[in-house]
Amino acid sequence: MRRKYWLAVLLIAFGVWFVDSGVCVPVGAQPLTHTVVKGDTLWDICDQYYGDKELWPKLWQMNPFITNPHLLKPGDVINLLENVPLKKMPVIESKTASPPKPPAEFVYGETGIDVSGFTNVASIGFLSRKEVEPWGYVVASEEERVVLSEGDSVYVAMKKECDIKPGDEFTIYKASPVVKHPLIGAKLGYVISFLGRVGIKEKLNDIKEEDVKKKVISQGQCLYSAEIVESYRAIPTGSPILSYKPLSPCMQPMPMESELMTNIVAIKDMRELIGQFSVVYLDQGYNHGIRRGNLFEVLEKKQAKTPQKITLPDMVMGHVVIVEARPDTATGVVVTVKEEFDNGVFVNRIDWPDAKIVLSMVPECPL
Repeated sequence: MRRKYWLAVLLIAFGVWFVDSGVCVPVGAQPLTHTVVKGDTLWDICDQYYGDKELWPKLWQMNPFITNPHLLKPGDVINLLENVPLKKMPVIESKTASPPKPPAEFVYGETGIDVSGFTNVASIGFLSRKEVEPWGYVVASEEERVVLSEGDSVYVAMKKECDIKPGDEFTIYKASPVVKHPLIGAKLGYVISFLGRVGIKEKLNDIKEEDVKKKVISQGQCLYSAEIVESYRAIPTGSPILSYKPLSPCMQPMPMESELMTNIVAIKDMRELIGQFSVVYLDQGYNHGIRRGNLFEVLEKKQAKTPQKITLPDMVMGHVVIVEARPDTATGVVVTVKEEFDNGVFVNRIDWPDAKIVLSMVPECPL
């Protein structure tokens, strides 16, 4: 009995110490988080938690919503690195001294690259291996329009179990028919195209029976008034929605940690040819070693037009920067091309010295 008593005391003491440390552990073994305070930079945070400032590019990779790693917004919640040992848990004290200033000059690459001139990252979409389950639907507009655009007032029907608050935003999307691998014909999944963004205003308590009968809203759903805050293309009434995850056009270039060759298997808007500024989808992702900020070269395999069918060296047709890496797919934007190429082409990791030459042609992020 005495042993159990002392064990309970130790557990309580550990719990108090851990909460006091200023680190949050969300339910479900999610990554540790850090809430930004005035003066924080990514390298300061890495030094604080890991004792290694050089980990800051990986921390930026973990938090793609960050526009500039040197100018963090107080109150933002940053996901800390997974599988990286923490040093002794710090106690966050109020900062009375003047905040640390970043170096006056940055070497190219420390501020990251900016792909906003190549694509609108909010509208890139993604390739999903399975059908996407929507959070809800844009069911109608106040003006009874069939096609919606930015500024329209609408009604959104959400699943009842969703915890929705005024100010929450959601991505409006469209799913393609089943996409097949352009080379082998195997089923790949669905291209999820982003149509726009909707912001929740308030919950409506009086759901009309006639709306249920018209199948505008189903039993077990909650109805909200909302507004289309951004549209990338025409939005049909009845479009499904997903949770909105902001993605910064600024990213830190990252060298590939292993050899990898894969394929471009789909193109945004289901186009046939790929050129500069095209958004493309790869059939491998984070679980295969692909990271946001990786650079790939696009290769065309050629054979000599002779009876012997001599295989020629691969020709580099262009370069793709990875904008987002999901577990088993990745989304990239074409930043250089020699000429247009077809869906199904091979892409290969590029040697880092060569990558720096290509990345020098992409604008840096503004300070």
